[in-house]
Amino acid sequence: MTEFNLKNPPQIIFGSLAQGIAALDLIEGGALVLADASVSHGVEELRGVLESQGIQSILYSREGLSANTHFLSETLSLARGGHTQCIVGLGGDSVLSLARLTAAAVLGEDGAGSILRAGISPAPSLPVLEIPIFGRHSLLFHPQALMEDLEQKRVVYVPLSLEQRFVAMDSTLSVNRSERGALLSVAGNLAMAVEAYLAPGAGRLAMAHAQKAILGAKALLRSSSHSWESPEFREQELELALFSSLACGLTQDGPGMRLAWSVAAATGTHRASCYGVLLPWLLESPLYSSSPRCDELIPLLSDGLEDDLWEDPAEVVRELYGSKGLPGRLRDVGVDLQQARSAPAWALGMNSEERPDLDTVQFQSILDASS
Repeated sequence: MTEFNLKNPPQIIFGSLAQGIAALDLIEGGALVLADASVSHGVEELRGVLESQGIQSILYSREGLSANTHFLSETLSLARGGHTQCIVGLGGDSVLSLARLTAAAVLGEDGAGSILRAGISPAPSLPVLEIPIFGRHSLLFHPQALMEDLEQKRVVYVPLSLEQRFVAMDSTLSVNRSERGALLSVAGNLAMAVEAYLAPGAGRLAMAHAQKAILGAKALLRSSSHSWESPEFREQELELALFSSLACGLTQDGPGMRLAWSVAAATGTHRASCYGVLLPWLLESPLYSSSPRCDELIPLLSDGLEDDLWEDPAEVVRELYGSKGLPGRLRDVGVDLQQARSAPAWALGMNSEERPDLDTVQFQSILDASS
């Protein structure tokens, strides 16, 4: 595997949203803003910044907004019927995927159903501005989007060709979430970094970024000096998101990420919560337990005082989660095992050609153990 396998990486701007939009100079006409209804304060800030830059915007905001055929049909209709020159996504992974899909398909003729079945036909794309607001962006360096199949309760990857993609990372945007939600988001980024660190064929660059992310996640989970609501926490959280996403982009998504996406789609739970909870069970599974790099995780994750007492990195993760009162099993974040029965098969089907060593039995055993 090559060290540099990122395709069409985005332009990333750190700082205030106003600085980011001004620096991008990407919008000459109107913007279609996609946002979940739960981030209303962030939307107000965003539209205020766009207006100050002379950019007219149309807002599409719904409860539970995600990248499925229903919402994609509506966003494509809005974008094609107006004078939209840019798509802006504000939210988590699902909303940002919806923004990508809309930008990639709006100038073509594909409908949402055909995109789910066969992908997007070659066509020019609109610029897309992605604004991650919950401290994570799993697909930041992936040239694809996630799309939900509501009928079969699964998610699929849709390959994309976006000519202009920008990401604005602003730690000052208002976010309405709980402490538990913030810490589970950190745990999800930790899981992504650990899988990248242990990925077969991971090169030095990927491992270096993964290590930075692991240490950053540990600092946030062990720290008592910064409140989860503080600007310092938010800044460190966005830095963590960048390093974990970059490590993931260099190694491709791990089996745990695929299983988390599939469980979340099948049960209606949050992907980051599922992913974080799955981490110790992934480390105990044959997928990773025999990795020669597994023991290297112990000093990276522990408090540094009693490293020699730990024999299993999964137990270090459990101790780390326990120190913050985080859940240890999927049922603790609302996952119904009966509803999740289809998840192993769907997880296997996501980019299965990249990991021919995986099978449904492995996914099922992790799911059973963690439930």
